[in-house]
Amino acid sequence: MEERSDLFVMLAKAVPTLGEWDSRRRVGKKVITRFVRLINERVEDPRQAGKVVYPLHEIIVLTFFGVLAGADSFSAVASCCSYKEKFFRKFLPLKHGIPAHDTFNRVFSLIDLGQMEDAVVAFVAQSFEQLRSALKIPEPQMKQVCLDGKTSRGSGRHPGTTQEIRDIQTLNVYATEDGICLYSRQIDEKSNEIPAAQAILSTMDLRDTLVSFDAMNTQKETLRVITERKGYYLGGLKGNHQTMLQECEAFFDQQYLQQVQDDRDLRYQSWEKAHNQIETMDFTLARVQATEGSYLAQWPGLRSILRYERSTEHVVTGKKTREIRYYISNLTGKASEAAMAVRTHWQIEAFHWMLDVLFFDDANTTVNKRASGNMTLLKKMALSLYRMMRPLEQVNSVSEIKRLFSYGYEDAVQRLLARCDKTAIVHAMKHHQGA
Repeated sequence: MEERSDLFVMLAKAVPTLGEWDSRRRVGKKVITRFVRLINERVEDPRQAGKVVYPLHEIIVLTFFGVLAGADSFSAVASCCSYKEKFFRKFLPLKHGIPAHDTFNRVFSLIDLGQMEDAVVAFVAQSFEQLRSALKIPEPQMKQVCLDGKTSRGSGRHPGTTQEIRDIQTLNVYATEDGICLYSRQIDEKSNEIPAAQAILSTMDLRDTLVSFDAMNTQKETLRVITERKGYYLGGLKGNHQTMLQECEAFFDQQYLQQVQDDRDLRYQSWEKAHNQIETMDFTLARVQATEGSYLAQWPGLRSILRYERSTEHVVTGKKTREIRYYISNLTGKASEAAMAVRTHWQIEAFHWMLDVLFFDDANTTVNKRASGNMTLLKKMALSLYRMMRPLEQVNSVSEIKRLFSYGYEDAVQRLLARCDKTAIVHAMKHHQGA
């Protein structure tokens, strides 16, 4: 597989130049002040001014601190903050102490989701920009964002009855290079993620950006929105587009597959061995010209079709599996580039999986959509920052980063905040070079 050029790969390469980070350096308050400023600028306090005891920014920052420690509910946040109150006073005045869990829940149920997302994404994006700038890591020539929906399976109630409350469903737009969830939109109970995806994409600048998605979002209107926003797309196909699927299958008859077998531009193969099985991935690209009036011309900008054949063989049992998938795109690059984009799209599925495993998102029983959504935004923020820390801490997995917060919470927080500040990073590099 060709090497990724995203931020995390570049960070791993930069680690030897950084040496030992001085986690005692007093930069944490500066970074938290930046977060507080974003909250105050972008999130309106929905409470009546005369009845406010706890400042809004304190409630949000305290919840963020609690989530970093592994708190997955407002009760857990309140417990964590009470236990660590002395430490948190280094960053916040806390004139009235720590709020009760009911206060956290109530306030989060009132905060506007869009405003909260604006502040959270801005803070994470700025932190990554500081890191890129300090380490002189360039922006990628082609960015990739992924669309995918996620269901919070513990949030529903009374299934199969007239009082049923459906599980909260959220459409996420995930930037793969920095590992940031750019947009989160909760889906209306009487709708699905398709119109939500089209609404988000219609507001984005998609120049030099590849948008990838599964078969649900492979819709002609979605492709039109992407191409009008000057972007590129890679969309999967399944039985919901039976005619298109048949058209794509027709391109890859045995004659064509044999013809391009040794063509490095149009065919790419890779092998992996894991979990006692050997996996073979075979990608074949067909460049197409959709003539006016043809069925393919109905799909905006269509220029290529990708065939992905995945075969596995268990080394112990000998059991074999085989599946074939098809993707359409308005790009005409190499098969290896398309293969990379397909595999990169799986990052959003891994992101959702980690939300469940590390932050117990599926176990979240908060019924209120706003409270649940706002809490999940902070979980996504923490997960992005965990991922940023992984190569810098030279550990193998994000779960190990979470364990750092369990083993030595206060030191881990200081180390995380230091990595969000350009001055601290440059100081660490100069200290190492002068040692």
